[in-house]
Amino acid sequence: MPPDPELWEGEPANPASCAILATSSAKPHSQAAHHQVRSPLPSAHYPALLRDVNIVDPSRYTAELAKWRIERDEFFVGHYATPLSDDAIERFTGIRYFDPDPRLVFETLLESADIRIAIESSTGNTSEYPTAGTVCVPFVGGTVELHVLRGEDDDLFIPFRDATSGATSYSGGRYVAVQRGDGDAVTIDFNKAINPYCAYDPDFSCPLPPAGNRLSFSVAAGEMDYR
Repeated sequence: MPPDPELWEGEPANPASCAILATSSAKPHSQAAHHQVRSPLPSAHYPALLRDVNIVDPSRYTAELAKWRIERDEFFVGHYATPLSDDAIERFTGIRYFDPDPRLVFETLLESADIRIAIESSTGNTSEYPTAGTVCVPFVGGTVELHVLRGEDDDLFIPFRDATSGATSYSGGRYVAVQRGDGDAVTIDFNKAINPYCAYDPDFSCPLPPAGNRLSFSVAAGEMDYR
């Protein structure tokens, strides 16, 4: 089981480093948040190299996201690698999601740092995990620097925990993919934040969010808790 929520409180990982890129011409993100965190950036300034993606056609984006979610459900009931037991598949009625929010799609830069950091697992073990570096994400609740981990086949992902964890989303946090672009550019879509396998079967050992990836505000996007 994940650690008690009281053990998860912490500040973003060195948010001051994100302030280096701040400019007076950038405008704040419009996403609403329930809680504020201390940010090194004035409320009217965000890093010039960080921005929310301009969704030209929100209806098309929402339709494509809905298709992706249908494919997720199909994976859970029909793929050999599903984390669900046979009994759970029989009871499965679909994954629950927060409402889509195109404002929670970000383009940013990966600050490469090929190091290993200590990560606790859902089964209580701690081991070193390879990282690809960090990214700064300009949430309205605070511009935070998040650790990016390396997964299978060198895929990149961010394990994170926020104020919805243990309430409307899985208590151990969620994962969001980091999609590579040109050079150091990456795209992060929090509407595609997913539960780790241990949310469906506690026998799985999943890496939990490191201290710097534990947010005090809500990220109401992606998968909700599994029931």
